Amino acid sequence: MTAMDREETIFARDNLRTYMRTHWNEAGETLEPGKRLGIEIAELITMSKERGDKLESIHLDLWVEILDEFNSWLISLLSIIYRPGSRGEAAMTDFERSMVMILIKLVSDTTSIRHLVTLGFDSSARTLMRSVSEYMQVLVAIIDDPALAAEFVTADTPETSNAFYFKYLARGKLHKRIRTAWARFFQSANDAADFFAEQQRELGQVLSGTAHPSFAGGHLAATQFIQADPDENWLGHWGAKSNMSILTISIYTSCFMPLVLLGTAFPFEGFDDWLSSPIDYDPTDELHRHVKAGRSVLASLILSLNKESNIPFIYPEGFEPDAAIEEAGAAGASSDVDEAGDCHGTQNSQNLRSP
Repeated sequence: MTAMDREETIFARDNLRTYMRTHWNEAGETLEPGKRLGIEIAELITMSKERGDKLESIHLDLWVEILDEFNSWLISLLSIIYRPGSRGEAAMTDFERSMVMILIKLVSDTTSIRHLVTLGFDSSARTLMRSVSEYMQVLVAIIDDPALAAEFVTADTPETSNAFYFKYLARGKLHKRIRTAWARFFQSANDAADFFAEQQRELGQVLSGTAHPSFAGGHLAATQFIQADPDENWLGHWGAKSNMSILTISIYTSCFMPLVLLGTAFPFEGFDDWLSSPIDYDPTDELHRHVKAGRSVLASLILSLNKESNIPFIYPEGFEPDAAIEEAGAAGASSDVDEAGDCHGTQNSQNLRSP
């Protein structure tokens, strides 16, 4: 039942306009009905959307589509684990509850990043990426060590969340867990394990720098990198699609790498003791196929996006990253993927070409 159904008085937007106009009048400002002092934000947002729709952003559109591929895979994984119909009356385990809550947060944040970059607020999307990267790493850590879920589910208040963070994540603890998971994946503490673990640490440092207050953060928020026309006078903090968002999504894909490579049998094999009931792989189920085969497909995509020969086709000039992932693959991190879609190393990157 809504307040209108109860016939209660609502202090709505028009009431606020009247209230504010009254107080501005008392302060010596004469405002017409429906007007406010200062810029009309709703009009600015409309102008921003109209400007964004006119921009040609071929590269950014490609990367938003790439982001959607990863988000779709997360949704399929979430759907498989949550499965209220097949679980019946069995209570969710701490492991399942942890997986579901983390995946819900990742889907929500990934969708939010999509909205932010398409509306032209890349600096805000980059700030949100800091949270996304940590949630991804915690998800990987719990998949690698399911017993950690019992501690994670207690992090349901600000106090317990801080306690969990400092006990398991802060001061390099999460990095060490990810390093151990990579070493187990490669079956030794070799250079490839060091490379991928170090890459996650460096990405975390980059995202920390954008999340913390800085002069550069304000500068990037105000800068628009794609002009609607040569003579326009538009500032980025009003909302401006930016090729910088390509780098933001690129960071997202790199943060995703451990999730698709570590714990490759999850959730179909090796986790029965941590689930309320086993999740047996069903080849007739589209979501099951999406999750199982998607690991190798997405791992291949991540490597292909960083393959040096592909970079000119997918990055605008001036926004090219280094080809560090490809170099690591050449050093011995790559191997084949079997017909069932299980990764036994890093899937070989593929050449990307326009059709």
